[in-house]
Order: sequence, then C-alpha cells, then structure tokens
Amino acid sequence: MFERMQSYSRVIIGLAYAGLLAIWSATKQVLPERLLVWSGLLIVLSILTYVVFEIVQMFLYNWMSWRYADEVAKKGLAVALYENRRREKRIRASHLLLWLITFVIAALAGLAQLAQNRPSTSGESIA
Repeated sequence: MFERMQSYSRVIIGLAYAGLLAIWSATKQVLPERLLVWSGLLIVLSILTYVVFEIVQMFLYNWMSWRYADEVAKKGLAVALYENRRREKRIRASHLLLWLITFVIAALAGLAQLAQNRPSTSGESIA
C-alpha cells in the first residue's frame, strides 16, 4: 500500500511539474529577459529540491532496510521488529520536517515562477 501511495504521489508531482513547464514554455516568449532568467532559476530550484529529497529518502529507506535485515539475522525477528519500531519513531519527526521544508521550498519556487509569468494587467512592462 505504501508503494502505491508513493507512486501516486510521484505521478501527481510529475504532472504538476509538467504543467509548470508547459506554462513557462508558453509564456517565455513574452517575458522580459530578467523575469525569464528568474523564473527559470526558480523552476530549477524547485525541481532540484524535489530530486534531492527523493535521493535522501531513497538512501534513508535503503539504510533502514539493510539495518533491519541485519538485526533480524543477528537478534531474531521479535527483537528486530521492536528496535525497528523504536528507530522509526525517532526518525519520523526529522523525516516529516525534511519533507515539509522540501515542500515549502519547491512550492514557493513554483508559485513564484507562476506569479512572475502572470501578464501585467496595467499594460505596463514588468521589467
């Protein structure tokens, strides 16, 4: 079930980035050069933040799996389950904080990019 939720989340995030890039692609011809550069940098920041989070999460899950398998082999299943549950409780708070920071950075960068691409309603040049 957890893998399905992760896959669903990644599909949604991928579609959101595709939409963001489509909007940027459609509006970049009318953007002043300064805004084009800033919006591109914000897109890169957003994507890079998400990719780094996914890599850190992958290393964390692999480390936890290897450690659990090692504990099962050395200490038995019952002890390994108990220690794994204790360790997950300790790590969960820091993982949630990392996710929240990643989400805020990625979302703000994406939203800032979209706000920069919004056409001026006064008819004046943005740059």
